[in-house]
Amino acid sequence: MLLQPARAAQDWVQLTDCRLVPHDGNDGDSFHFESGGREYIARLYFVDCPEKDDQVPDRIAQQMEAFSVSEEKVYAYGREAKKFTERLLARPFIVVTRFQDAMGRSKLPRYYSFVFPNGSRPDLGSLLTHAGLTRSFGQKAANDLGLDRAYYDRLENNARRNRVGIFGGNRPADYREEKPSVKEPQNAPPPEVVAHEIPQPPESDFGLSAVDFLKSWGEQFDKSQKARRDAMFGESPVPPQKPANQSAPRAKLINLNKATRSELEELPGVGRALAEGIIRCRPISSIDDLRRVPRLGDSAIKKIAPLAEL
Repeated sequence: MLLQPARAAQDWVQLTDCRLVPHDGNDGDSFHFESGGREYIARLYFVDCPEKDDQVPDRIAQQMEAFSVSEEKVYAYGREAKKFTERLLARPFIVVTRFQDAMGRSKLPRYYSFVFPNGSRPDLGSLLTHAGLTRSFGQKAANDLGLDRAYYDRLENNARRNRVGIFGGNRPADYREEKPSVKEPQNAPPPEVVAHEIPQPPESDFGLSAVDFLKSWGEQFDKSQKARRDAMFGESPVPPQKPANQSAPRAKLINLNKATRSELEELPGVGRALAEGIIRCRPISSIDDLRRVPRLGDSAIKKIAPLAEL
């Protein structure tokens, strides 16, 4: 069983036999649904889909910068994300939530949630990120599902690297929409006390379940990234020296004023927070300007300097 039965209002509960409710406010990561005769609004944990309209101008500006696209593309991919979610939730699904307030413009409360199409893994947020239709973003959510922000960061980085969806227009690697391996229970108890076990999906045509496919793909991506870092920063054994008459290829320099967040994260010691700090401190006219970036020390700046340009 993925989660223990709920003991209090703040505990995780699982709402079964959920049905999408058509609504003008629905989009890729936030939507109305019904379970047990009650209507709710779900807001997905850890992801932020492009807006489909101009209802929140400040959010549009943030997303234009985050996705490095025009306003028109934000709207276009926001509509694509909505269609993607509607297609995956056309059949009953499971919502796992602890009723944490996600705020919103509707009178009906909106709650942060994990959503499992057809009651099986992978979750909707993973599939949206894998398809390049969202970014990793948002709240902490300690849970027993094995889902955390780092997992969605990895999916987003892979989508960016392969220029998938909003990051370049490519299609993601194929995934399989799984059929439920068990039928939903009839006459389920009230949502507040449901603790229904989410089954693992059946084997796909690839011989791997969807969750195993994403896990295997993520492990391969991690290995390739490690090899790349080792080659660039000298963490692996030093390769044989080339003859003196052959010039060694120079590592690609990262432009501190033009690079995306994911490109900045390729610099040594630069993670998501520092990359976003560098972006906020632009324009950068010299390496010394990096001292304006919070929590970026002199030792880290020395490592960055040979690999950066302005």
